[in-house]
Amino acid sequence: MSAFDVAAHARALLRDDPDGDEADAWLDLLYPSEYKRFRAQHATPVEVSRMAAAWLAESDGARVLDVGAGAGRFCLTGAITTAAHFTGVERRAHLVEAAREAASRLGADRATFLAGDVRDVAWTDFTGFYLFNPFGEHLLPDDERIDDAVAHDRARFEDDVRFVEAQLARCADGARVVTWNGFGGMLDGWRCVRRVYVRHVALDCLLRDRS
Repeated sequence: MSAFDVAAHARALLRDDPDGDEADAWLDLLYPSEYKRFRAQHATPVEVSRMAAAWLAESDGARVLDVGAGAGRFCLTGAITTAAHFTGVERRAHLVEAAREAASRLGADRATFLAGDVRDVAWTDFTGFYLFNPFGEHLLPDDERIDDAVAHDRARFEDDVRFVEAQLARCADGARVVTWNGFGGMLDGWRCVRRVYVRHVALDCLLRDRS
């Protein structure tokens, strides 16, 4: 099957595959084969991505930031299944390149990927934020990490969590955050408006509401 057919079929499944498992398998074909090794632990499955993206895209002109986007699967799913624009920021340059290649093949024009640190992003440009425990890899044993391309340590984990808490504290009322498996921090002035358990993990949608 040609690369075009793989991408076209994956795109169709992102919209129509009921539980997302088949869509996940076809998305795998758009990436280097070794990426499948860490997909189950470090990437958001399509089933979760579709739900989270829909919650974050409910407002007109929604612009969503995925913190620690990895190879971009959440942003790709959101861009294909909603009208919002999704931006993923990721420290590993090789994952960003893979995400951009997959976006090009899928025709996911509303998915953008940035190579860099969360501190390099203008958080005020976004109406919503997706956090799939983006800094948890710092606390994992070596054999459960994606690779050694970036440094890992507890101090960095704590600094990153504090940074995200500070950025989200500055958000205007009406902003949204969706977390799956949390992010390691606390959010004051945010109200949980939706919660479901997907694969035994809480998927929460929080609304900025200081009233």
